[in-house]
Amino acid sequence: MARGRMARAMVVLGGVALLQLGHQAFVPGPSGRSKQLRSRTGASQGVSRQAGLDDWSESFTAESDHFKEMDRRERRDVFSYQAWKQHRSTSRYFKNLVTAFSSSLARFVWIQVLACTVFAAAVWLYFEGFGVVATFFGFPAAVASAFPGHDAPAISALPFSVTVAVLSLLLVFRTNQSYDRWWEARKIWGSIVNKTRDITRQGLTRVPPQQEHLKQPITALAACFPKVLMFHLGAQDDQAKELLEKDLTRLLPENDRDTILAATHKPMTLVGCLSEKFAEAHINPIERMKADNILTDFSDYYGMCERILKTPIPLVYTRFTSRFLSVWMLLLPLALYSQTNPHFLIVPITGLIGLFLFAIAEVGIQIEEPFSILPLQSICDGIEASCFEAYELDKKKEPINA
Repeated sequence: MARGRMARAMVVLGGVALLQLGHQAFVPGPSGRSKQLRSRTGASQGVSRQAGLDDWSESFTAESDHFKEMDRRERRDVFSYQAWKQHRSTSRYFKNLVTAFSSSLARFVWIQVLACTVFAAAVWLYFEGFGVVATFFGFPAAVASAFPGHDAPAISALPFSVTVAVLSLLLVFRTNQSYDRWWEARKIWGSIVNKTRDITRQGLTRVPPQQEHLKQPITALAACFPKVLMFHLGAQDDQAKELLEKDLTRLLPENDRDTILAATHKPMTLVGCLSEKFAEAHINPIERMKADNILTDFSDYYGMCERILKTPIPLVYTRFTSRFLSVWMLLLPLALYSQTNPHFLIVPITGLIGLFLFAIAEVGIQIEEPFSILPLQSICDGIEASCFEAYELDKKKEPINA
């Protein structure tokens, strides 16, 4: 009797958890998550079966993928002292445990977890028979007898015990490689912050008073470099183009703005404009060489960023890890059935294991391309503020008589 009550409670709890995962994945947030994706057009006549399968899978996961992209924009965290204080608080364990099923990662992988859990339920029903469900819901005995159970094969858990180490290595290696890419991108942008401030300082202090008109465009071009690079590394959609054009119109002379906007490779074009300003300035060769070294660093930085953006972790590794994890999770209930008592526990156990393993794999996917998750807009705004603060302070200085 007690076992029956416990079984019903576990089934209810598992169902509530799965419903919460599915519901949270589609709850619209304040950032416009409720915006619907454009409907996909039907496959043309004669399209291959594989293409049709791809269209179906993309249509099925479209809302989940849209939520992922929207959520990335909200995860561009810039920490302050108070944020660090909260981050290391002991209460984080309780908060993170309570939000385990409503977290972003859980909503990212809910489809995979649901598929594995449903398959585990199917395995349980196949071996147990429909009698358990019929008794639970009060169906007639004739219904239960129409779907009898089957003898469960004695499948050893040893293959899973052996292969779980291989699976762990695959997941950990991929996550580490993705983190290396994220950290390298952050270091590059940290160097960009330093170099833009440095090139601004050199422009304000080395340009002679007779060429005061060059200081503002040098400062503006330096402040616009990270904005142009952020656009170059981003989606380059209409919204991004409009934002970039608005920033360049606000900061740059019309001829420089038009030159940069018309260019295919905007960061390189901006560096060329900045180089022309320094070439026009009457400064000694040593100072000119120092400024040119920084401009060369700018070229290195956007080259490094392009390398990260255009070269993912080898696709064969990513695909093999995904296939290995999927097959491993789908076969897991077959081994758990004979090892678990009561047998229905394979359903929540499979769902819980799948949630954490798929979440680990998803972490690596999310940080592999770092530029849409780093707080680049905040970095660009900070660079602009510091560069023009230096420019305003320089304007207030009294000229030094020779």
